[in-house]
Amino acid sequence: MTVDSCGYKLTVVVVVTGSGVWLNAEKKLCLFVVSATLVLILVNIAPTVTYGPGFDGSLNVSYITDFFLSGAAAPPETTIELAGTLGLRDWYTSDVTVTLAVTGPMPDFTTAYSYDKENWIIYSSPFVISTEGETTIYYNSTDSVGETEETKEATIQIDKTPPELYLETEIIPGEGVLVTITVIEKVSYYTGVKYSLDGENWARYPGPFLLTEVGTQKVYYQAEDAAGNSISKFDYVEVVIEKAKNPTEVNYTGDISGVYSDPINLEASLIDVLTGLPIPDKWIVFTVGTQTISAMTNSEGNASGIIVLNQPAGIYEVSASFDGDDEYLAASDSSQFLLSKEDAFAYYSGLTIIEQSDSTLTLMSTVLDDADGYWGDLTKIYVTFTIYCSSDQATASQVIDSIVVSATDLAGIGISTVEIPNLAEGEYLIVVSLNPDQNDYYWSQDSDSTIITIYHPGRESVKGAGWIEDADGNKGHFVFLVKYSCRNGLKGFIFYTLRVDNLVFFVKSTEITGFTVYENHAFFEASIIIYIYDRETKETTQLEDGYRLRIDAWDYKRRHGGDIFQIQIFDKYGIVVYDAGFDPLGRVHRGSIVIHGHRHHWHHWHHWHHRHHRHHRCYCHKMRHW
Repeated sequence: MTVDSCGYKLTVVVVVTGSGVWLNAEKKLCLFVVSATLVLILVNIAPTVTYGPGFDGSLNVSYITDFFLSGAAAPPETTIELAGTLGLRDWYTSDVTVTLAVTGPMPDFTTAYSYDKENWIIYSSPFVISTEGETTIYYNSTDSVGETEETKEATIQIDKTPPELYLETEIIPGEGVLVTITVIEKVSYYTGVKYSLDGENWARYPGPFLLTEVGTQKVYYQAEDAAGNSISKFDYVEVVIEKAKNPTEVNYTGDISGVYSDPINLEASLIDVLTGLPIPDKWIVFTVGTQTISAMTNSEGNASGIIVLNQPAGIYEVSASFDGDDEYLAASDSSQFLLSKEDAFAYYSGLTIIEQSDSTLTLMSTVLDDADGYWGDLTKIYVTFTIYCSSDQATASQVIDSIVVSATDLAGIGISTVEIPNLAEGEYLIVVSLNPDQNDYYWSQDSDSTIITIYHPGRESVKGAGWIEDADGNKGHFVFLVKYSCRNGLKGFIFYTLRVDNLVFFVKSTEITGFTVYENHAFFEASIIIYIYDRETKETTQLEDGYRLRIDAWDYKRRHGGDIFQIQIFDKYGIVVYDAGFDPLGRVHRGSIVIHGHRHHWHHWHHWHHRHHRHHRCYCHKMRHW
């Protein structure tokens, strides 16, 4: 048995002869050898077997084996070698090749490295770091018996890019040109900036410096970063000594609020700060949101202009600015500006008496711009129709929204229409509104509800004749007959005449479009033609097409003018151009109303009368007369 000088290797020799075992030591040593041999067998360490003659000439078999006492072994040691172009301050200016080498008592090692101490990579060959900046590498090795060295780390700094270098100039009136050098270093840090006016004598750049010698000057400048990367440049600077400009002050004094489509007044003053005097003949630029105009100052230094607002409602900035010139410096002033929505008036203007057999129902709304003399774009409006059953006026049965308004050939008037499936027989209320969330330019109060009647025709009729007095004291004469029969359907006519000074108006129906009766109240709608006869010129003129009317008549079965007659005439835009029988109430003179056939009473006539009276008064300020 031998033990090497390191104290780790143990060699055991066992000699077996033909006659027995010969030991080269004492009995204690023999027992130790046998025990060691059994240990080698148990740990499955294959011995080396040799054959040779024994001392007595018999065959000898020798078992020689080596084994290591791992508990006493030292861990491996890993070293790192970096190869690249080394600059200044331990910064590399090129890619870096990393080589890991390991030493230790064991013959086999496993080396690994990591960039975050969590995700490890088995090292097999040198690898390259090319990312600029600081990169930390963690590394260690483990030998074949599991001994692992303490993790080491190395930080590699790479900066391959020179700094960026810029030169800017600014004219300082009365002094010269101010030069500013700017350095941008994206990896390490810059260590110095120098400049020169002749390329030979360099000075540290302390900050912006002034060139006062008139003419063209060449400015050299350079910068270096921590790794030693440098950049050198030069620029030509034209030095001009400009006359010093006086400072100015702009004061905005115009409107700070307005309404869409309306004009606003923009005013501002411009003064010389040094003298306190107004500055005439200078352009002032006014800006409100995205709208801009310019105006020149007068002898008192005041400028003014008008903008018609054409932007959505909201909070904007209004400003007045002077751009400066050869004599004066620029100046500006601003304030918050509140732009509000324009007023509009929207109401239901479609047919109100519709036969239930029609498959569809056309809803129509007339939208009127505020009558302030400034018309906006009504096509920016979106209308909402809300339909209620007369039996439940708190719960909407249908809401039809986002119906765009179309322009008409008359400024300030728009219409919106939508076709929906017809409703069931009965009475409904329609309210027209502008949803604030859908309308950025206009607002309107919800309209009064308008009654529409979906009827199933029956054998009914109404006729009447006489005259009534309108609000201007003029007499309107009428005669009409409307009836429904199973054979001929809906038939009828109406004539209405009115004399105003030397003009006589003739109203003649061309088609009865809807008719029904409820107890003593009959009402119908009709398309009409209107003629105007001039008694002086003896000329007759026919108005354009598109007029229609609605007639409401009450039969009180009395004599001497107890019946009631009301008439409303609409143009093609749904605007009432004439009405009579509301104020004063249309009591029939020299005639009567006769109704045949009646149904269940859905509403009282006073309710109907007052509704139309209120509805009419809502838009009388927009009414166009013949």
